[in-house]
Amino acid sequence: FGALYDHHMMTDADMTIAVQKKAVSSSLGVLDIKDGQVVAYREKPTLNFWVSMGIYVLSKPVVQLIPDGRKLDMPELVQNLLHEQAHIVSYESDDLWFDIGTMEDLEKARKVFGSSKEGI
Repeated sequence: FGALYDHHMMTDADMTIAVQKKAVSSSLGVLDIKDGQVVAYREKPTLNFWVSMGIYVLSKPVVQLIPDGRKLDMPELVQNLLHEQAHIVSYESDDLWFDIGTMEDLEKARKVFGSSKEGI
C-alpha cells in the first residue's frame, strides 16, 4: 500500500487505481464484423485486460466530490471523474490478489488462506 500511495503522490493524481493484467479466455469463436461482413474469426481467443483490483487512492478534492447521504460506487465515481477530465492514473501491481467476486478466485483465496466456507 505504501508503494501505491507513493505512486499516487509522485504523479499528482486525482485518483490512482491499482490494476493487474488478467487473461480472459472465451469458450466461443469470436467474430469481427464490419458493415455486415465477417472480417476476422478467432477461435476461443484469450484476451488480456487491465482490471481494477478494487484498491484506490483519492486526493482530498475528489473525496469532497462524494455526496453525503447518496450511494456512489467506484465505477460511477471513476466515470464522473473521466467526464470531468480528472487526472486518473494506474498503479500496476503484481502482488497476490484475488477477485473474490468470482467463484474461481474465491476458491483460490480460500485455499491460499486456509479459510472455511463461512470465512471469506
